[in-house]
Amino acid sequence: IGPTVFYNHLSNLVFQDFEPLVYKSYENLGKRDVIGGEMALTLMPSSSSFVRAAYTYQTFINPPEASFNTVGYPGANPEHILAVTGHGKLVDDRLVLSATVLYRSDHDYLLRVGVPPEILVHEVGHTVNISPRISFQIVKDVFEAYVTGFFNLPADTRISPYTDAAVQGNGVLVGARIGRLGE
Repeated sequence: IGPTVFYNHLSNLVFQDFEPLVYKSYENLGKRDVIGGEMALTLMPSSSSFVRAAYTYQTFINPPEASFNTVGYPGANPEHILAVTGHGKLVDDRLVLSATVLYRSDHDYLLRVGVPPEILVHEVGHTVNISPRISFQIVKDVFEAYVTGFFNLPADTRISPYTDAAVQGNGVLVGARIGRLGE
């Protein structure tokens, strides 16, 4: 069990100015402070496997006076995050299977649309993602091949009807690593 209380001081944030009609402009912004806590629990049923669950709560101490499309905008950062990871090794610790399920509470982002521009808040809703990974060390501790991915599960996610809006996607990555894998 691992409890943590944290304080993050964010500085050098950038304000995205939505006022210009033709282009977006940016300017330096002040500072933000975030406090929160995390509780993590790790279970190790064997020396080659573990299950970890972690819950995080975070909130802004001094939210901005106006809305900003940066990490300093509280609405863009979920207050509640829950992650569960399972990890196991097989075949002389050469085959590694893992998966993480990630839940994030309601969050949103700002979107500039129309002429003249109008600022809209797009509410993303609750999101649930799963990230599986399978890897095999072809040459132990030297050469590894892997397949990993990121998949959005049906949840409360809302897709924006606006063309400029970001869309959550799914993806698969196939790759290889060469080098000292144990370090």
